[in-house]
Amino acid sequence: MSISKTTQGFLTILFASSLFGLMALLVKIAAGEFSAAQILFMRGIIGLALIVPLIWARRASANPQTLKPLVWRGISGGIAVSLYFYAITKIPLADASILANAYPIFAAFFSAVYLRERVKLITLVALLVSLSGMFLIMQPHFSYFDFAYVLAGISAIFAGLAITLVRQLRQSNSSLIIMLSQIIGILVFSAPFVVSNFSWPANSAWLLLLMIGFVSTVSQLIFTIPFRSVPAAEGSIVAINHAAFAVLFAVIFLAEPLSANFLLGSLLIFGSSLYIILRQESPLQKN
Repeated sequence: MSISKTTQGFLTILFASSLFGLMALLVKIAAGEFSAAQILFMRGIIGLALIVPLIWARRASANPQTLKPLVWRGISGGIAVSLYFYAITKIPLADASILANAYPIFAAFFSAVYLRERVKLITLVALLVSLSGMFLIMQPHFSYFDFAYVLAGISAIFAGLAITLVRQLRQSNSSLIIMLSQIIGILVFSAPFVVSNFSWPANSAWLLLLMIGFVSTVSQLIFTIPFRSVPAAEGSIVAINHAAFAVLFAVIFLAEPLSANFLLGSLLIFGSSLYIILRQESPLQKN
């Protein structure tokens, strides 16, 4: 039994989400030694070192007609990640994550307005269920106000725009070129913070930074590929699984407690994704 390209795309995004979860675990470990800006900057440098040779080997080039969206992809992605990392350093991780990862709401909005993609009511319901699951997993507190909360929310807006632009760009551009625009955006927005507070990593820390750079680059590249056939809104919902993977890896490798909220939240997130995938393969959907 063969499955459609769209379903293959959803499964690819699900796999990329597991790698994003692993990246979150590595970043959490590295946060004890580095600032968020340093981690982000080194992620960009290592990503650049990995992507540029691949672009050269494959002779990949940008479609001249899509240079403007590519620039906006780099800007929106760079702003989204930079604000998210900054928020992590100022407010509790759970609070920053729940706000920044509300990006599927904005991906649904931008894809409907900018790409004219129809967002079905059932897709919005699946989105709300998935976000509810993430709320249970993260257990945010919002016990005080800090401007970083606003920045985390703005991060979600730009992340939604970035995913919408990926969906548009994948119709005529290599995933490598799109990934390059993201990396350049990350470097541009993280560099000022690194320069103002630079510290050279210890020899023992380079391996951790290399792992973060490698995993983040591979996961982002894999995540970008399926959006040629996957709608932006529905792909974003499946991507929320990274929250469940991040907590699961923390339970396995950092001995964090396994809670009932995590199990219920993961069930809601995975269940929403499974519904989207199975609906894609239903006879009514194919017809």
